[in-house]
Amino acid sequence: MEHARCAQCRNPIRSRQAAVHHARSGLDFHTDCWVNLHAQVQSQYVQGCSEIGVAALMTPYQRQDMASWLPDAAIDAAAEELSEQIEEMTGESVAQAADPAGPETVAG
Repeated sequence: MEHARCAQCRNPIRSRQAAVHHARSGLDFHTDCWVNLHAQVQSQYVQGCSEIGVAALMTPYQRQDMASWLPDAAIDAAAEELSEQIEEMTGESVAQAADPAGPETVAG
């Protein structure tokens, strides 16, 4: 049985472990990993407010910063999944190029 993996630490999330599912990103976290990540993001936000001022309030809503809080492991996993999907699509297109006629249809 394969368990979902924590986006922060990449360890399996067992069925009896407390976990957080972030619906917008589709990522799962151990509860303690989520708390640590959330605390880190919040402290960066507070630090930005004290250094930059009111402009820091808009930072989380800027397009380039929308996923900046994601852990590196989650980004790596997403890139790996995307490359696997591309390989599957490339393999299908190579198979179609080898047999351009496609499946034969029988009139009946």
